[in-house]
Formats: sequence, structure tokens, C-alpha cells
Amino acid sequence: MASPDLNVIEALKIRLCRAISPDAILALSSTSISNLEAFITFLAPYDVSSCIQLSLKLDEKVGLGKLFSVMNMCWIESVRNLLKLIQPSRALKEFIHMYIGKFELVELLNLLKEVRVGIDPAHFYFLTSSIIGEASGVRKVSDFIDLLRTRPSIVSRIVADALRGFEDLSLTGIDAYAIERHAHQRYWDSLIVGAHKLKPQVKLVPCLRHLKVVTMLEGSVRRSLIAGEDPLKVLVGVPSRVATVVETCIHKAFELDIAFESLKYLYCFNELKYSPPSYDVVLNYMVVKEFESRFVSYITYLLINGFNKGYILDRLSRWWKVYELISK
Repeated sequence: MASPDLNVIEALKIRLCRAISPDAILALSSTSISNLEAFITFLAPYDVSSCIQLSLKLDEKVGLGKLFSVMNMCWIESVRNLLKLIQPSRALKEFIHMYIGKFELVELLNLLKEVRVGIDPAHFYFLTSSIIGEASGVRKVSDFIDLLRTRPSIVSRIVADALRGFEDLSLTGIDAYAIERHAHQRYWDSLIVGAHKLKPQVKLVPCLRHLKVVTMLEGSVRRSLIAGEDPLKVLVGVPSRVATVVETCIHKAFELDIAFESLKYLYCFNELKYSPPSYDVVLNYMVVKEFESRFVSYITYLLINGFNKGYILDRLSRWWKVYELISK
């Protein structure tokens, strides 16, 4: 391992000590958090406290999507600055940028859907206003591909590749779900290929494969629910632990959301937290920061919108219930 890579790993390992782990769910449950000011005080020992204080006004009414994106953009910018400072190997930089690119991927796929019915710029945080503005006038698949070609990112190329073969169709004539599934498949496969270049590692690639399975499964389950089909049918061939968690939570929308978030973030946290100093630390840091962003944004959203402590404690207990299922 090159010395700059080791420096990045050591820096992220230190930052992990100041990130919110699943244990914070229990810690928060035992406190008297009843307003946003008290929650920010609870967050004071963690790096995320500066993100929320700088980004939000205490009386600001904002949506959950914006809160989640603000929290993510904060740690992402911090990691980018770390890479500029240390200049690690090309393989490590590409891996980190590819992982972070999943936020852009999701928004590009959402843009593909919205351009057909009307774009709401408020739904996008990782895409520039210029591409959103240019997309508003696009009607054909070929024109959308041309728009993607103006962007240098690999995720733009992944979405463009997923659309190939449909150039002569209008955007309303394509199966957006099939395009989305193909793009996610390509994205995770590319990320896993990049991860194989990073040595030493222990659970890095297995965890990425798990994340791919859960991401693809989430899309299938939600599509079957929207179509009024039996979602349990898509669990055939899925790893037993994943299937058990989804089956347990599938009949309540909120718990299903928690199930997929927990399977994505908390499963890999459990797998990676005891890894020796290796490239596992890099993925562990990004997974924990995503969980932290989701957790902090959700509690902040509830407090801003006046939900009482009893309701919040009930939600926290359900998070913990799913976490226990995953940890068995």
C-alpha cells in the first residue's frame, strides 16, 4: 500500500471516531430530546454538528430530501478536500469518486423520469442547474444521450450506455424501470471492479456485492408493490438474512424504508468495523457517513415539523428492532 493511501485510511479512521454509529440510536432514546436545539447539542461531539449548524436555520421548514442531501454533501466535500490534500493513488481516488457518484446516478435517473412529466428543480441537489435547465426541453432519447455526453462523469456514461438502442424513441416510449435497473447493475459492477484494485482488503468486495443485491432488490420490491403484485416473489434466491428482514417489514411502508436503509448501511457497518487497517476503512467511513446523514436528517425533519418525543422514540425503537434483526 502506498504511503498516501495509508494516510487517507488513517485520517478516515480518526474521523470514524467522530461519526454517528448505530449505538447513537440507543443513546438518543435515553435522552430528553424534544426540540432541534437539544438535538444539535446532542450532536456536538460529532463532525456532523458543524454541517447542520452551517446549513440550516433552526426555524427553517425544509423537506427530508433536502436535509439528507445537505448532510451528504457536507461529508462528501470534506472527503474531496482530503483527497486534494494527500493525493492518494489513482485507484483509491477513482474508487471514492465512483462511490460518491451514486448520488449523481440517482438524480440522473430521476431526471430521466421527470423530464417526461415536468421537472421540479427542488428535487435535485447533486446536478447542476445548467443540466436541469437543458433537460427541460429534451423529448427524445437521442437528445438526452447527447446531453449526458457533455458531462465528463462515469455515471453519466453509465446512464447513456443504458439508453443505447432506444435512440429513436421518445422519452415517454421507454421503460424507465428497465433503464434504471440496467444503470444500477452497471454502476455496481464498475465499482466492484475498481475495488478489486485495492489491496489489502478483507470485506470490501463482499460488502459491495451485498450493497448491489440490496439496491437491486429494493427496486424490484417497490415496483411489485406499485404494480399490486406479491413482493415476496422477488425474494427468491436472495440471501436468507436479507429476505428475513424484508419479509418482517414488508407490510408497513415506514418499516420497509428502515429495512432497506438498515440493510444498506448497518449490515456493512457490522461487517467492516472490526477490519484491520486496510481499504475496508474507506468503505466503512462512507457507509457510516451515509447512515449518519440519513439518521440526522430524519430526526431533524421530525423535530422541525413538530413531532413529539413519543413519536420520535417510537421511530427510534423501530430502527433498533431492524438493526437487531440484521445483527443476529
